[in-house]
Amino acid sequence: MRRIGSQAPISRIHACRMVVILGLFLATVPVIAHADEIRQLLERTARPDFTTLTDDGRELLDRLLELHAHASPRQQVQIRLIQARNVALAGNYERGVEILSSLVKQEMDTDQHLQTLVLLANLLLQIDRYHEAFTRLEEAVRLASDVNSPAQQARAYSLAAYWYGEVGHNDQAREMARLAEESVAELTDPWVACIALEKLVLAWRAMDEQQPARLAAERAVTACRKSGDPVFISAVTRQLGQIRFGLGEIDPAEALLNEAIAVATENGYVDGLLQAHLALARLLKDQQRLTEAAELLDSSIEEMESRQRWRHLTDARRLLGVIAHQKGDLEGAHQHFSHYLDAHERYLATLRSRATAFHEVQFGTRAREQELELLREQARFEDLEELARKQQWRIQLISFGLISILVLILALLIVHTIRDRRYFRTLSRRDSLSGLRNHTSFFEAADEAVKRCQDKRKPATMVLGDIDHFKQINDTCGHLVGDENIRRVASRLQETFGRHGITGRIGGEEFAVLLPGKDEQSALKLVERMRQALKKTRHSDPEQRITISFGIAQFRDEWSMDELRQAADEALYEAKHAGRDQVVVAKGPAS
Repeated sequence: MRRIGSQAPISRIHACRMVVILGLFLATVPVIAHADEIRQLLERTARPDFTTLTDDGRELLDRLLELHAHASPRQQVQIRLIQARNVALAGNYERGVEILSSLVKQEMDTDQHLQTLVLLANLLLQIDRYHEAFTRLEEAVRLASDVNSPAQQARAYSLAAYWYGEVGHNDQAREMARLAEESVAELTDPWVACIALEKLVLAWRAMDEQQPARLAAERAVTACRKSGDPVFISAVTRQLGQIRFGLGEIDPAEALLNEAIAVATENGYVDGLLQAHLALARLLKDQQRLTEAAELLDSSIEEMESRQRWRHLTDARRLLGVIAHQKGDLEGAHQHFSHYLDAHERYLATLRSRATAFHEVQFGTRAREQELELLREQARFEDLEELARKQQWRIQLISFGLISILVLILALLIVHTIRDRRYFRTLSRRDSLSGLRNHTSFFEAADEAVKRCQDKRKPATMVLGDIDHFKQINDTCGHLVGDENIRRVASRLQETFGRHGITGRIGGEEFAVLLPGKDEQSALKLVERMRQALKKTRHSDPEQRITISFGIAQFRDEWSMDELRQAADEALYEAKHAGRDQVVVAKGPAS
């Protein structure tokens, strides 16, 4: 009886353990099931032909959103990106921006952060929120160089190329286009290539570079058809059709534009349909098929107005006015041209807003903001002038407003001029590449410092440094690498000597340091510290093979500043001839 009684607690313990194990097993089954389902749904919704414009597509996305809480952090970001993209494709750009603005604040992998920034910038640009858009685009361009993903780099650089071209900064646009082409060349996924090439076509067209635009468009059509993405198939076939129309290839252009219209219509891509209608109407009008052109435009006008597509609406109204005039319908022509003027004014306001936002983000300084404020005031001034012409009875009130604005502009100009003077005075004393003092500024400051040391009976030492084989670096690796080496040496020089003295770049690859209160031995220790730092850098990064030769000279009472520099220069010359990567201390007065 005792043995039976002692085994009862043990049996209960085993039973409890089995219940716990069974409970844990049952708890993991839904997790595994959810993980498989999420993976499968992401694979389906990430396909180029996926869209929520169909009932099946909406059901898939709704299910993904239900499982959002069960997804991994990376999968959660993917789900939100898919949601934002499809909301935007349905025409609700504001909701897409809302989703991405919340998402971009979260912690995520760098490549996904870049993808989020690019999509957010693109949607912001679609709804004319240019300041936010260019800010996000600048962030994306900066981040792209740190991301080891040609796909995301291609998207960022191609979008930047297009919008830099749109605001007239063609040099930056070409540089971004070059980087995008390099990234596209590494891609194996036709969908990603399709997306990047579509923006490259827009970029080259914005720069009025027709030949590169045509080549990019032909590649884009091939990539997009392989990917099966209907939105981009419609976009790139339309763009290629527009390019070929511009080159006089009428029949192929018309076929491409009709294909773009068919794909956009079938897939509910309204923006693409409006643009394709407009492009085809231009072609038809050019071929004197006026009735067909007018019917296409009439079917698009209302949607263009509701979506506030002022650029397209401007072109559409102008074309309708020209067609009506050619048909002899003068009243209709007058009506269309009146609407054209209104749409054109709104489009010009958009362009001004876009240019203003771009410059605010590009320059970002307070002085630039004041200058842009003046531009905004000038725009208000022009609006007031127009209002005065239309409403003569309010002329006195408007005149008073104009006088007030002029006074404000003058005040802002004075403030702006004073700040600009200070800014450029500082700028003129700094070397733009290295950030150190330039030749003139260095020797002025050094001369004053030496005089103070003489008055206080303290030593002063000059160090001259010259990057070894710098011309060979430029010739072999290019000037961009050479410039980067200049910046790195300047940074290291400032870290080592900045709190001890005055630093400057006094020639191409030549640097100078004046150390008040330091004798030549103290200077030598600091130089050795810098040389050791450079040596460690070379060991940790074999590509950083920078070496520097130094010459050191301590000021003597009988010397002038020129003689001190000459002594340091001769010591530097001796270091160069001793085999470079050397330090030589001047032994006597300058010769």
